[in-house]
Amino acid sequence: DVRGIVVSRQPAAAACLANRSPVLRAIAGTDPQLVREAIASWAPNVLVLPAGVERLAEIVEPFLQAGGQTCPPPWKLWFDTAGRS
Repeated sequence: DVRGIVVSRQPAAAACLANRSPVLRAIAGTDPQLVREAIASWAPNVLVLPAGVERLAEIVEPFLQAGGQTCPPPWKLWFDTAGRS
């Protein structure tokens, strides 16, 4: 399973570009609560952080603790078909 953390000056753009890959589910992590919600709903395997992010441990910890989750079926179908067209 592919997992990673990326640091970028443009985290939204980096996450968008990463999501062009059929094996990546990237989120731009700027808030711990939003990261936890994304983990619960669609199991991202790439966390993109803004350069100089504050509360780094609070944002990264839930992602690391989640481990290599599989993509939930509704999102997997979307990623496998329409989401990559």
